[in-house]
Amino acid sequence: AADWSRNPYVKALENYAAKENAQVIVISAKVEEEIAELPEDEAKEYLEGGVENILYSAPGKPSLVFCKDKTLRCENLADSLVNTTGSADSMVAGFLYGVIHGADLDESFRYANAASLATCMSNDLGSKEKIEELFDTIEVKEV
Repeated sequence: AADWSRNPYVKALENYAAKENAQVIVISAKVEEEIAELPEDEAKEYLEGGVENILYSAPGKPSLVFCKDKTLRCENLADSLVNTTGSADSMVAGFLYGVIHGADLDESFRYANAASLATCMSNDLGSKEKIEELFDTIEVKEV
């Protein structure tokens, strides 16, 4: 098993989480892959174990966010995909940006999708300007 206590990024995240009275769960890429392949009903079981939100993203499919009281769906697909590398990480970053800045679930999920889409439409990570431009075009629906 890996010793994540030495990772400075994990440590920084744990320090922030402690200020917010939250906890950090570090998972391996293998476990992340297994979670991503779970059917929706099985993914929701993680919510019963204390996980607050689950972001789901797969190429060519709508993105979803599951939480205990609702599920949101977004079907924003880029007209032209330039680069999908980093789009899932951008999605997580956008979601966390919303959460850290006090946005509700819907708005945080819109940030997540705008960040992911901005990355897919560029040769690098999506820029802040592109994310802000796309944010108002992002539609989420409760399912």
